[in-house]
Amino acid sequence: MPHAADLDVASVAKLARLNLTADEPALFQRQLGPVLESASTLREVAVSHVEAVAHPIRILNVFR
Repeated sequence: MPHAADLDVASVAKLARLNLTADEPALFQRQLGPVLESASTLREVAVSHVEAVAHPIRILNVFR
């Protein structure tokens, strides 16, 4: 998983066609670190014993 320092927020914003102010890239860069750390903790969850499902909630008669 990339580290916050490896990602250029201004380039990603440009690709997403977001208009950021001059201060926002630095702010988002600081906020990105904790977000990526939280996402990386999800990789540590043991899910080998969990049965795969197509949808988390049972859906009946989806065509009606």
